[in-house]
Amino acid sequence: NIEKGAESMYVFNNQVYVGSADYGVSKMTVINVSNDAIDQTVEVGSNPTIIGVDINNRLWVYAGGHIKRINTISKAVESTVTLTSTKSPSRFAFSTDKSILYFVLSAYDTNWNEVGAVYSTSVNASEIKED
Repeated sequence: NIEKGAESMYVFNNQVYVGSADYGVSKMTVINVSNDAIDQTVEVGSNPTIIGVDINNRLWVYAGGHIKRINTISKAVESTVTLTSTKSPSRFAFSTDKSILYFVLSAYDTNWNEVGAVYSTSVNASEIKED
């Protein structure tokens, strides 16, 4: 039973990481692929969206307005990457070698048109700056 429904998923090392974009959900669910049982839930912040796993085997999650890097063995949040922007990140993707994270920072203009640009950052960065 996933809290308030699954919105995003990523399979890695025989586990499915599941996030929910429902308001008020602050936990990511980890499911064992072998037996379809929930292994654990991990507090990551509101409305977790699972991004994927990088070159260092770290899981990336966007939750609570922050991008979080999670250890896939301990399931602990290792770091929270700070965004120095008032715009919202979305449409995440990794480079082919998984060393760069790409995303769109966007906002809406006065006519409700989405405006933004594509940004990238090293998976080892501690801060993402909008240039």
